[in-house]
Amino acid sequence: MIRLMILPMVIAVDPSDDPSNGHCSTEEVVALASRVSAFGFRVMIDLHYSDTWADPGKQITPKAWANDNLDQLKVHVSEYTSEVMNALKVAGVAPEWVQIGNEINNGMMHPLGEYSNTSNLVQLIQAGSRAAKAVFPGIKVIIHRASGAENGVEPFYAGLVAAGLKDSDYDIIGLSYYPDSVFTSSINELTENMNKLAEKYRKEVMIVEVGGEVAKDADSVYNMLVNVQNKLHAAPNDLGTGVFYWAPEGNYFGYPKSAWDPDGTPSLALDAFIDGAVENNRYPVQSLALDKHMESIEVGATSKLNAMINPA
Repeated sequence: MIRLMILPMVIAVDPSDDPSNGHCSTEEVVALASRVSAFGFRVMIDLHYSDTWADPGKQITPKAWANDNLDQLKVHVSEYTSEVMNALKVAGVAPEWVQIGNEINNGMMHPLGEYSNTSNLVQLIQAGSRAAKAVFPGIKVIIHRASGAENGVEPFYAGLVAAGLKDSDYDIIGLSYYPDSVFTSSINELTENMNKLAEKYRKEVMIVEVGGEVAKDADSVYNMLVNVQNKLHAAPNDLGTGVFYWAPEGNYFGYPKSAWDPDGTPSLALDAFIDGAVENNRYPVQSLALDKHMESIEVGATSKLNAMINPA
């Protein structure tokens, strides 16, 4: 089981300098990846194939590619992926994983790569996957879908396979999980999806983004993270691979789901990644008393004893 708290290396094609919705050029990511690699961390590269950060509601084709047809886009994806991978290789960084697109529920590089154009989307994924593996044959390719606890997760991957995605095109199914404050309302659905995916596709399953509002309830986020890891441990055929906490240091740019406290120190939530971490009982029972010391009941009569619980 891989338990990771570091930030995956996000790459935009021609980014702006906006600190919260830009940057992440190839040069910046190579520099950051070199630093974390030198500290012994394992590296994931997340290629967004956009000029800004991509997500299900924002999959904008890079401006320089905007007027190109599908064949031209495939060439761009292949060449750009090769450029990034080779830059890392020259710097002495060998990433263990690469995401071909970020949270591509609705596809990527709209409109040609929309999910409704599933064959196009698969060809773009294949172009990126093959380019990455040409530079790093051992790299594991991730196909990343957001909202890992919702009903559409398995049909999303089934649609890609039906449109021509081959087993050799990817290695890991990546999911995002950002539950409500009461994570127990969705953890079972996430578990069901992970188990179904592992059994059907025989691929590793990874939570490539997870997070919660630590500032509001660090204890609840801690318990959520412990639960997610336990569910991954229990995935069929040991295919639950690991967890990335998305932007744990994000308090520096105002991200509400950062895992750092406002004073810049790690929050309680991150203790969930310590070996042997167990769920906290937030309201342990301190005492239990009955409203009556003794009760006598005649045959045929009814009565009841009331319990009084004193939580912490």
